[in-house]
Amino acid sequence: AIVAARDAVTLRFAPDGVVGGRGPCNPFGGGWALGGEGLALTRLAATTMACPAPLMRAESRLLALLAGVQRFEIGADGALVLVAGDGRLVARRP
Repeated sequence: AIVAARDAVTLRFAPDGVVGGRGPCNPFGGGWALGGEGLALTRLAATTMACPAPLMRAESRLLALLAGVQRFEIGADGALVLVAGDGRLVARRP
């Protein structure tokens, strides 16, 4: 479901520990921290503007995956791969 909305999803890591972006429906933000080999996204929150049900489901899944991020990898193509307990998110520069 997230793949269908991938063009609408953004993710930005600021050097001051703030993460933010836009899901399929709403902007979101929170914090990020590195620890050892791990990565944690914390205090994630999003606005609650309603949109079509499939996009809302995709957004809920996206936020759940982001909240569950445990570490990251850099793919062979340079993509940032966020690894959560039950999935992976692949981020590429525009």
